[in-house]
Amino acid sequence: MADEEAADVPPEPVPRVTEEELEARKGVFDQIFAGYEALEVKQKSMAERREKEAPPPPPEDGDAVEEPPETTPNIALAYSELSFSIVDRFVNLVKEKCGPMYPGQGVFLDFGSGCGKNCLAAALLHPFQKVVGIEALQSLNDIEAAVQAKYAEAELPEGLVKPEISFVKGDFVSEFDTLLETIAPEATFVVATATTFGDPEMQAVAKLAQKMPQGASLFTVTQKLEDALVVDVNRAPRQRRFLATKKALAQRGVEPTGIEIELEPAENDLNGWRLMHSEPLELEWGTTTCYLYKKYCYPFCDVGDVCMATGLPEADQTVMPAYYVGPTAVRYMDDLSEKEVEVSKIAPFCEESRKKAVNLYQQMKLETLKQLAASKSAEEVADALALIRTDNEAFAQDGKVEATDIARLLEALSEGYGVPPGEKVAQVLGSHWTDACAELDTEGTGAWGGALQEEQLQTVWGKVKGKIAGMVESKLMELKGERVGLDERKPGQTPRKHKAVEGLGLVQLGSQLHRIRDQPQEHNASALVPLLEVEQDVSGAAQLAFLEDGRTVLGLVPNGTLLMYHLESTAPLHLRLPQGDGAEWLGLCSPGGREVFLVGRASRSSDFGIWRTYLPAWL
Repeated sequence: MADEEAADVPPEPVPRVTEEELEARKGVFDQIFAGYEALEVKQKSMAERREKEAPPPPPEDGDAVEEPPETTPNIALAYSELSFSIVDRFVNLVKEKCGPMYPGQGVFLDFGSGCGKNCLAAALLHPFQKVVGIEALQSLNDIEAAVQAKYAEAELPEGLVKPEISFVKGDFVSEFDTLLETIAPEATFVVATATTFGDPEMQAVAKLAQKMPQGASLFTVTQKLEDALVVDVNRAPRQRRFLATKKALAQRGVEPTGIEIELEPAENDLNGWRLMHSEPLELEWGTTTCYLYKKYCYPFCDVGDVCMATGLPEADQTVMPAYYVGPTAVRYMDDLSEKEVEVSKIAPFCEESRKKAVNLYQQMKLETLKQLAASKSAEEVADALALIRTDNEAFAQDGKVEATDIARLLEALSEGYGVPPGEKVAQVLGSHWTDACAELDTEGTGAWGGALQEEQLQTVWGKVKGKIAGMVESKLMELKGERVGLDERKPGQTPRKHKAVEGLGLVQLGSQLHRIRDQPQEHNASALVPLLEVEQDVSGAAQLAFLEDGRTVLGLVPNGTLLMYHLESTAPLHLRLPQGDGAEWLGLCSPGGREVFLVGRASRSSDFGIWRTYLPAWL
């Protein structure tokens, strides 16, 4: 029986590691990795990559063979590692942003585990059920095997659980189904150091993300998760408004003036990811950015987020803002009882939801409460006293209400005011009543805390009504101005426009850029989108641009050749722009990420203008 009761007790979340604990665990980490310095590991990785990419040796008979084609180095296999302190930061961010982590639960997965540093750090920082690393290079697998043996023999600080660590050799791109099909549904904490990942690797990350369980956490470094997987409840607003307007105007017999436009919900993966946090990250080669995502099912809410709820069929079907509790339960924002209620439908809170909620609260809730607050408190108090006296004729016959009778009076007043009864409501009203008495007792005599005359009751009740209206008004202000649910943009905030950059031949792009922002772009330099026309004489057009990763210089040759000088490569890589008859390319600029703007024309028949393209993902 005792064992059964113990099994029913939920586990306690694992707290943040203290400074003393962190120091002790870092000591174990350093001891296990002694002799495996980052530079030495990187050199082994580079040597194996060169061997894999080297052309085949010439035949022994000495016959001439044609020169092998030039190959592009597989930068995706470039070695990069995170420090122990960064993995500790990742674990704490998940606890802070995504919810508690429990002992013996969840699988940690490192996507490209190198020599195993991330995996060992994770095992020392949290008691996962299991820690898994996947690495393609044999030289790094050999180090992982040695690390795994040391870990098995290591003596950990007292009380520290030793999770199982498993290192798997393989290419997570070409061998995804074999390596990850069974691990993905169990992976609750994934790290992808995607700084040098190309499109195939990022597609593998996206495939893994689709198979991970609800509530899982995913870190990516440098590159973001594929847009289609990330929840955006305000996605493509102009397109949705255009379609909604076209649909509304297509109805026969409907006047265009004053017609209500109902936008369809934005298209999102029903099992999508929310970007919970991003921050700069200092690595051995410079500064980059890490991104933390959490996986959700529709309506993409955490407990306490604002959503839009529709009542049960037998109840009021008005869609109202509420605090999310579960898939079928909410707490309505204006409910003083804070009671959880079952509803028939819950929808995410988007910009359109905000507008509706503000109008509903302004018209249906706040105005009504303000009118009630301004109503005659004398009549309401008299009616409440009369209601109580139907059951207790002696109640306050001397014209005074004792402090011990205030609870009964408040119950009667709230019934007349339309506030639902309940213990929580009584507590809220009682608190407001006490505050109102304290405000009126300016001389500190205590007279307002004892027996009250009927006139005094009217004054206090008037203040309580005002406080109730103030509570609802604060909810309205929350809907108007604060970040709630999934909507991160405040009302009236417009998308940031690109400003002109002096000396780079770029001008402000304005709304033309925003109109094409939602269109998919191929990750190659031939996917150019004309933005606007400019004069041919563009002074100061840039011939070189430094990408924000701090490791790549981009050069432009007028004939349309992009030269990419990468610090990890001995020779520039070439990428061709469209080279029709009369093509001229004058300058370029990189505002950040993989996005590049170019000045020029693709052919003699086209106009000079500013063009946009996306560089390969590994840049």
